[in-house]
Amino acid sequence: MVRFASLLLILFIGMNELLAQASELESQLTKDENTENIDILHQLVEAYSAKDSVLAFSYAERAIAMSQSLNDVERLARAYLDYGYIYQDHFLYGEAEKWYVKAEKIYESVKSINGHALIAEARGLAQVKQGYHDESLKSFKKALKLFSEADKQESILKTYYHLGYAHYRKREYDSTTYYYFKVLPNCENEVTKNCIDVYNQLGTTYTEIKEYGKANTYLKMALSGSLSRGDSVSAANATMNIAGNYFFQQNLDSCAFFLSQAIDIYDATGNKQGQLIGLNNLSIIYEENGELRKALATALETVSAAKKLNDRNILAGSYLQAMDLTRKLGSFNKSFVYGDSAIAIIRELKSKYHFQQYYLSLSEAYTDLNDYKSALEYKDLYYAYTDSMLNEQKNKQIAELETKYETEKKEREIALLNTEKELQAAIIDKNKSSITILIVAIVGVVIAAFWLFKRKEYKQRVALEQEKTRLKEEQIRAVISSQEKERKRFAMDLHDDFGQLISALKLNVSQTDDKSDKILNSMYSSLKNIAFDLMPHTLFEKGIEEALEELKDQINGSGKIQVAFQSFEVKNKIDDEQKVALYRIVQELVSNIIKYSNANKLNISLTDVGNGLSLIIEDDGDGFDLSNFKNGSGNGWKNIHSRLDLLHGSFDFDTMPGRKNTTVTIEVPYSKQVAAVA
Repeated sequence: MVRFASLLLILFIGMNELLAQASELESQLTKDENTENIDILHQLVEAYSAKDSVLAFSYAERAIAMSQSLNDVERLARAYLDYGYIYQDHFLYGEAEKWYVKAEKIYESVKSINGHALIAEARGLAQVKQGYHDESLKSFKKALKLFSEADKQESILKTYYHLGYAHYRKREYDSTTYYYFKVLPNCENEVTKNCIDVYNQLGTTYTEIKEYGKANTYLKMALSGSLSRGDSVSAANATMNIAGNYFFQQNLDSCAFFLSQAIDIYDATGNKQGQLIGLNNLSIIYEENGELRKALATALETVSAAKKLNDRNILAGSYLQAMDLTRKLGSFNKSFVYGDSAIAIIRELKSKYHFQQYYLSLSEAYTDLNDYKSALEYKDLYYAYTDSMLNEQKNKQIAELETKYETEKKEREIALLNTEKELQAAIIDKNKSSITILIVAIVGVVIAAFWLFKRKEYKQRVALEQEKTRLKEEQIRAVISSQEKERKRFAMDLHDDFGQLISALKLNVSQTDDKSDKILNSMYSSLKNIAFDLMPHTLFEKGIEEALEELKDQINGSGKIQVAFQSFEVKNKIDDEQKVALYRIVQELVSNIIKYSNANKLNISLTDVGNGLSLIIEDDGDGFDLSNFKNGSGNGWKNIHSRLDLLHGSFDFDTMPGRKNTTVTIEVPYSKQVAAVA
């Protein structure tokens, strides 16, 4: 325990160092009106914005007055932005937007690309804090584009972090790690504030996907970097995340210790958002320890704090926590009231994760109330949100189940009416006591027989659907395997037989006929390209990364489009069937991009995300109507889906007509070893 006490002391020393830096800036201020003093005022606003709004506003006002006096419009716009950030740090988003509009007008008048990027970034931060994650992603992507045009490298790295965090709040962890890994190479020589934030969020992300060792590594890096920089806020964040990592490993004592340390630091630094997250986590720990009433009181305290901070994401989660806790305490009416409050916010947020948790809570509540029909319905909805790619199919199944239930309900009612008639006939011949016993026995037998029959019928139906799915997969696998075998055989025949013949013919004519030699060279080059398209040898000899690198070089050599390719920790993790499927999918998508998108640049990235692979393809071309691709005369959409169905993968298109850039995200889980495509 002495070691942990020392750690806490270091954290508070870090906070005092930050205050000392602000004091040093204040000592540098003079009464002169010059750009150096405006820049110092800007730094002071950043230092005091979250901790002391009164002091921060006073510095921002001085910066505004001084910029106006010097007629420095760029610094005036930045001072307006500072004013807006102070309001935003205190959760007054409407007031913040007013100042962003003022700054935006100035940047528009001077045609400042960097200024417009700063506005987009500020709005994205406001949106992500309020839980509007889709809107925040649009704002951050706009900021990234503008920062790239203005060649602001440091701002680009910060925006990568913001994009990763927005995806994290949406629980889209493959995209989260994709953007964070774009920052990491820049942290090798110098650990900046942005690097510490990335370490923190990578640690949290790996905790979410249960890779606790990786999580611990990045969180220790975040804490170490925070201490070296004297950054108490980041140190508190790292401490909070370490507590979370211990929680998910069920080490509740260590979790509680680090959590209390973090809450104390947030309190001392005036970080209300951090305190809010700490309270939310504390409620979960109380529940895990069986202290349900303490957990409920803390959850309701979190609800109150989240309302004040207008943090809708945590507010929805806290209502769900209160819903579960009151159910466990036996107060079902209160539980449903909290559920109603939660779903009103969840619908506005359109958060799939919160929808999942809400329907799971309803299913458990109705199970406790012995209302198994409702419990089954809400459990089905929960599973529907678990896999977004199956939402439409799941909803259809639910509708069918409801129809079948109504039909079966009528049949049961008829059966029960017939049983009642039989019982009424028996009542005539038996005394009251015997009749009561007979009624109970007959009803019990009827109900038991009915449910046994329905259970057997349900199992048979499930088994039939599973068999249909298995047969369909086997059929698809057989067709694809046959195609790939023939491609490989044909490619080898072309390369080995015809290639050797052309080489021999070339030796015979090269010394006598230059024109024939050129024709043979052209034939051989075309032959190699055809063989490569049919089946690149590199795919099986070296792997998917090398094959995609070779494909990139081939496309770049054509001069039609410039392709970049990156991979992260993928080597030797997929079998031959997955290699071929992924390679064919990339070929199909790249071919369509070259044909229709008018793109100049294309980026392909392949990433290990723990339990599978994430393939992301981005281009700078024109967007398109996805329905045209789905319903087109070609087989592209069908080919991609056939291969993804075989590998239990999923994909998502982010595109629309009239908007530049298209992003395709493909996720494939690691599977058992299957027969390779020979």
